[in-house]
Amino acid sequence: MQGIKNIIFDLGGVILNLDNKRTEDAFTSLGVKDFRSYFGHGHASDFFREYEVGGISDRQFIDSIRQLTGISVSDEAIVAGWNALLLDFPPERIQAAETVEEKLQALPFQQYQRPASGCPAKDVYQRVWRRKSGRPF
Repeated sequence: MQGIKNIIFDLGGVILNLDNKRTEDAFTSLGVKDFRSYFGHGHASDFFREYEVGGISDRQFIDSIRQLTGISVSDEAIVAGWNALLLDFPPERIQAAETVEEKLQALPFQQYQRPASGCPAKDVYQRVWRRKSGRPF
């Protein structure tokens, strides 16, 4: 590892356990028909990708879900449905990151680039990371 100074840990699905089925089930219970046709492994409607890279705001994301799916539910219900996929940081993965961090600067990565005001995952990632690791994100 000579010459390497930094390492990026992908949070979602690598450090942090995810369960996409929980989000699918949550949106199905909100009345969304065939959620997989909008968002699934390897494909997603364009606004999902735009949100992941900070190209649209939280408001635009929530409104886009409503427009795409036709559901008429609260912002909070949409946020809860989206965040349903977030599970836990297994201690052994945090320990592995800490071990690497003794030699390299470890940088947590997640796809949500924009600080979210209580809406989808970035704030949740940050809170869970701080709570589980005791370190700032």
